[in-house]
Amino acid sequence: MSAAAAARPPRLQRRVLLAMLSVIVLLFLVFFAIILWQALKRDSGELDRTLLRNAQSLARTLERMPDDASASAGVTVFLNLRADAAANDPSGEPRPLLLVSRRDGSLRLPPARPGDADPLRLPEGLSDTVHQGATLRSYTARSPHWTVTLLDDDVRRTRWAAREAGVELLGYLALTLPVILLPVWLALRAALAPLQSLSDQVAVRAPADMSPIVLPKGYRELLPLQAALNRLFERMAATFAREKAFVHDAAHEMRTPLAVIGAQAHVLQTSEGPARHEAARRLQAAMERASHLAHQLLRLAQADATALAPREPVDVMNLARDTLAGMTELATELGSELSLGGPDNAVLATDPRALRSMLGNLVDNALRYGGRGVLVDVSIDVQPARWQLRVVDDGPGIPAAHREQVFERFWRGRSQDERGAGLGLAIVREAARSLGGDVDLQVGPGGRGCSFTVDLPRT
Repeated sequence: MSAAAAARPPRLQRRVLLAMLSVIVLLFLVFFAIILWQALKRDSGELDRTLLRNAQSLARTLERMPDDASASAGVTVFLNLRADAAANDPSGEPRPLLLVSRRDGSLRLPPARPGDADPLRLPEGLSDTVHQGATLRSYTARSPHWTVTLLDDDVRRTRWAAREAGVELLGYLALTLPVILLPVWLALRAALAPLQSLSDQVAVRAPADMSPIVLPKGYRELLPLQAALNRLFERMAATFAREKAFVHDAAHEMRTPLAVIGAQAHVLQTSEGPARHEAARRLQAAMERASHLAHQLLRLAQADATALAPREPVDVMNLARDTLAGMTELATELGSELSLGGPDNAVLATDPRALRSMLGNLVDNALRYGGRGVLVDVSIDVQPARWQLRVVDDGPGIPAAHREQVFERFWRGRSQDERGAGLGLAIVREAARSLGGDVDLQVGPGGRGCSFTVDLPRT
C-alpha cells in the first residue's frame, strides 16, 4: 500500500456498504445452514438406502462365484480398484469401508485387525458399530454363504450434504448478489446525499459567514449534527464580535495615554523649570496608566481562555492568604485594612490563575475606589455543591443604576480615578463565568460600600 493510500481517510459510503454486505453474507450463511439441515434430513435416508443396496448387490454377486478363490480374487480386485480411485480423487473424500466374511468364518477380506468390527456379529440392515475406536454407520447384507458390511462415518455424510447445499446456495448467490448490490449502492448514495449537501454548504461559506445552516429537508438523523454546527457558529460569532469590540475598545483606550505621553514629551523638550517638572509628572502618570491598561488587557485575554484551562486541586484559603499578603503594601499606603475569614483549609478543583485574578481585581478595586481608610473583608464559604468568594468594603459604594454597568469593559464612573482602565470587574465576570459561575454586586452591610459575591460550582 502506498503512503498516499495509507494516508487517505476512510469513506463513510464504503463503510456502510461493507456493513450492508456483511449483513447479506450473514443472511446467506443462515440460509446455508438451513439448506444444509434440510439436505442432511433428505439425503441421509437416501444415502442409507443406496449403501445398503450396494452391500446386498455385492453379497448376491459373491454368492454366484464358483469357489472361494474366485470370490477372494474378485473382492481383492474390487478393493484395489477402490483404493486406486480414492488415491486419484482430488477431493480426498473418504469412502465407505468394505468388510467381507464367509458366514462360517473361514475367510475374511480384508484380513481382520485388532479393533475391527466383526461383520458376523452385526445385525443385518442398518446399525451403529465401533470400528478402530470410531462409531460408524454399518450397512450389513447376508447371502447363504457371505456377509458383506459397508461402514460409513458421519463426516463423509455431512460433507456430501454440505457439498450439495453449497452448490445450491452458490447458484442462488450468483443470481441474487448482482441484483442486490446495485439497488443497495443506489440507495446508499441517495441516503448520503443530505450529508453531502451539508458538507457543500460548509465548504462554500465565506470565512466570516456565521449564519445558521439550513437543509432543504430536516432529516432526523442529521438534526443533531446540524444543531451542533449551528451552536458552534453562534459561539464563534459571539467570540468574533467580542474580540472585535475588544480590539476597538482597547485601541480607543490606548489613544489617551499615548497622546498624553506624546504631548508631555514635547513639553519636556521645550520647557524649563516648573513646567518641565509638571510635564515629567504627567508623563510618568500616562506611562503608568498605559502599563496598567496593557496589564489588564492581558488579564482579560487570559480570563477569556480560562474555560480551556485544566482544573486542579487548590487550597483556596492558602491562595487567598498569599494574594492578600501581596496587596498589604498598597493597603498600608492607603491607610486601609484587609481581613480574611473562612475555614482553615478548603481544597477545591479550580483554576488557580483565574481565582487569583478574580480576588486580586476585587480587592484592588475596593482599595482604589473605596477611599482612604476603607475596610476590606474577604471571606470564603464552602457548601456541599457550591462555594462563594465574597469581598465586602465600607466605602462610598456604587449607585444601583450603575451596578450592572461596572462589569462592562472599559466602563468607568465619572468620579473614578482616571488611572483605572475599567477592566478589573470585567475580568472578574469573565473568569467567574468561564469557571461555571458568576459574580453579583449588592450594597454592603449597613447600606454602605459594596459586596461582591463570586458563586462557583465545586466541580
